[in-house]
Amino acid sequence: MIKDYQLSKKEYRGILEFLEHLAHPTEHFRHQIQHVLSKIWGYHQSVLWFTDEAGNISYPHLYQIKDKVIYDYMANYDELDFLHPKKHLNKMSEQRAFCIHDMVSFDQFEKSEYFRGFIKKHDFHDEMVANFTYQDKLVGTLGLLRSKDDRPFNRRDMKIFEAISTFISQKISSQIRLQNIEQQKRILEAHADKSPLGLIILDLSFRPLYYNTSARDITSELLTNENEKTIDLFVIKYLMCQQNVQLGFVKSVISPSFQKYTIQFDPKSDYQKDTVYLVHLIPEKGDRSSTPSVDQKLSLLTPREMEICHLVRKGYTNQEISEHSFISINTVKRHIQNIFSKLEVKNRTGLLRKLDHL
Repeated sequence: MIKDYQLSKKEYRGILEFLEHLAHPTEHFRHQIQHVLSKIWGYHQSVLWFTDEAGNISYPHLYQIKDKVIYDYMANYDELDFLHPKKHLNKMSEQRAFCIHDMVSFDQFEKSEYFRGFIKKHDFHDEMVANFTYQDKLVGTLGLLRSKDDRPFNRRDMKIFEAISTFISQKISSQIRLQNIEQQKRILEAHADKSPLGLIILDLSFRPLYYNTSARDITSELLTNENEKTIDLFVIKYLMCQQNVQLGFVKSVISPSFQKYTIQFDPKSDYQKDTVYLVHLIPEKGDRSSTPSVDQKLSLLTPREMEICHLVRKGYTNQEISEHSFISINTVKRHIQNIFSKLEVKNRTGLLRKLDHL
């Protein structure tokens, strides 16, 4: 049992050194983790995945492992891997690190198609995984590989990762959250700024979190006769004066230049995992019926679905999307069907037409 193994003073010093090295994470934090693991304990070949609650792996970061190894793994062997996180989700509440002998005997391992077709083919001989959970949710998985000339993974290795897993989990979770925020911001800015529809996102204290170019121009026009033309002043003058504003409203306003706009205030929506208010500013001229509809449908897509839409638009096949995004082709197909449903199209042709209007 892993609980029976006691770390030595030297190993505890290694853990303290590891924590000290990672006290100040860099922009390339996953590489930083893998580099320090290699330096202190000799884990020279590893791949660090982002992982979801269902055990799906994505966005691998390779450390001294060639790209072709991961391409082969994702295309042919991930479902055969005895240590794939999906294979031991039910054990993670009690154990974070797993060696091959936790799943099968080494004799069974060496006779398996996975060993003969993948492990041996790429000159490896043993593997181990460490899983990282934050707030009871799986956020990352580290796969470690060794050749026949290296010592096999053992209880000592598992105990080390049990000791440092909480720290790594917190850092990975923070990095994922920051990356998701940045990705959503890029998606929002890229699409919102193409639309004549103004969009303002407010926190629950009515402080602006984001506004697109159209919102800036429309509010400036509405505030032509004011000394300052800021989003904050627009919020005070046109939103805060509304009775029970938090419940939402729709009203028409006319600018000093006699341009008519509709202000639509949507109560509490989710944005970057926070609760916010959305304000739409809709010009009277132009196709008012299609623009809000397309914008609302677009907001239903997840960041991963937006990424796949981008690749579809570039002409990628399902197989090419699978290889580019490091997800299985079945997962690609599932995402595409979800996109069809959300955007109300029947096939790729319809999707491409729809994307041309976004």
